Amino acid sequence: MAWWSRGPDDGTARELAGDLEGALHVYLRDGRAEDACRVTMELADLEPSAVARVARLARVVSMGAPALVARYAEARVDLGEEDPSSLLPSEAAALARELTSQGAHASAARAFRLAAMHDEEARAWARSGDVDRTESALMRGLAEARDARALDAAESTFLLLERTGQRLAAVALARSVRHAPELLARGDALQARLVTWPRVRLVVDGRAARWVLGERIVVGRVGADLDVPSPSVSRRHLELTRDASGDVIVTDLGSSNGTQVAGARVVAPLTLRAPTVVRLGDDVTLRLEPSREGLRVEHAGRSAWLPLGPARLGGCELVQAGAHVRLVGAGGAAPCLAGVDAPEGVDLCEGDRVRCDGVEVEVARP
Repeated sequence: MAWWSRGPDDGTARELAGDLEGALHVYLRDGRAEDACRVTMELADLEPSAVARVARLARVVSMGAPALVARYAEARVDLGEEDPSSLLPSEAAALARELTSQGAHASAARAFRLAAMHDEEARAWARSGDVDRTESALMRGLAEARDARALDAAESTFLLLERTGQRLAAVALARSVRHAPELLARGDALQARLVTWPRVRLVVDGRAARWVLGERIVVGRVGADLDVPSPSVSRRHLELTRDASGDVIVTDLGSSNGTQVAGARVVAPLTLRAPTVVRLGDDVTLRLEPSREGLRVEHAGRSAWLPLGPARLGGCELVQAGAHVRLVGAGGAAPCLAGVDAPEGVDLCEGDRVRCDGVEVEVARP
């Protein structure tokens, strides 16, 4: 006769013999829910990990025995403490309330802590009679409240700095606040939009132009202020500046293939006072058009505007701010960013629309 066909006392006999799995099988077969729940909890206590205990208890928790339901909730709290990703805060809160209703206040306190409900955690510890943990939970609640107020203040300050053009300060603030991943992500996104010195594409009163900023501009093959991608051009081939009288000065920087004007090699600084074609190496030509405001450079159908000194836009000026470009007031009204005055200047970002003392400026994407 097979073992599962024995009489009604077979489950008890197996349990007394230490065969808990066999006893559980018999109790479930015979519908002895109370015995099945009791043996299941004994087996769960023998499991080496919280995940195994949860799996064990989950098989019979639907029987609804209060002690089993509470034990299952405790096992899920154990698992949440071992692996926080296994339990959502809302799930932890639900478990805490279930444990509270069962009178398991210490386990409920642990669940409230996983839900970051520190006031409720303190009450649960108090109900369990644990004074030390009650005090610790209250202190965590106070610290969390302070952190929440500090985060709210930081987010408000970040928004104010961003709207008034102080983007570098906003990024620095976002990176200084601990345990604030959303604020950090906003700071990183803002950082990615900042315009890097010395190049910026601007639409000024409807006219688009590529600006290269600075008093000294190096023309070269790779990594120069003004890039000219050609193998005959040196990495640092040519320098463009202005002298004290405002004239544009062209200086070859010891390039490998040389610089020529009208067929003659440039061996000393050359002063430009009229539009001039300059040849770099064997196959690159630049057309340079100097004026009192700066220098226009044309190459292969593209042009760039080089102020070679103060870069004025109405009553404002483009200046260097670390590795980035800032627009500041320079004798006129402060720049106005999307309708908001920016008295400290605007750290320019792609997509900005700024008004500078009557001049409309848009920062175009590269």
